[in-house]
Amino acid sequence: MKYQVAIGRRTYEYLDLVVEAPLPQAAATIARQQAIDNSNDPAWSPGDCDYYETGVEDVAADTPLGVVGQIVASPPLAGGLPPIVKHGDGAISGVVKIELSRFIDCNLEGVLDMLSEALTGTQLLMNVNYKVVGHDGDTLLIEVSGDPEQIAGCKAE
Repeated sequence: MKYQVAIGRRTYEYLDLVVEAPLPQAAATIARQQAIDNSNDPAWSPGDCDYYETGVEDVAADTPLGVVGQIVASPPLAGGLPPIVKHGDGAISGVVKIELSRFIDCNLEGVLDMLSEALTGTQLLMNVNYKVVGHDGDTLLIEVSGDPEQIAGCKAE
């Protein structure tokens, strides 16, 4: 089977690779090794750090193998955060900083609203996904993605 694997390094460098593997876990391992092998590529900043997969998805059998996309935010925005990235499917993603204490007493809906607001300034981001990608003491670095269609609709009115 073929899988598309998003490999991250730091909180603002990503490669999307398509690899062949029998299982998703094997695809993640293969893609991570390919990312390490390409670490001298200008897509990656110099320096050592951990590589991690941020997603593994099935893709069509006729999808070409290799790197299918990359995001390198250089330099990061104020506060060391990367810019918001718009993907080909219309989704957006970015990394936000949120104090751990803000999660106390939040239900899932409250957490999703907080993440949406941290990324976009509104609570209108739909289909919110998130992954903790690092921390600075008690401040979490969270990769947030979602569909901004409702946000664009509000601005257009």
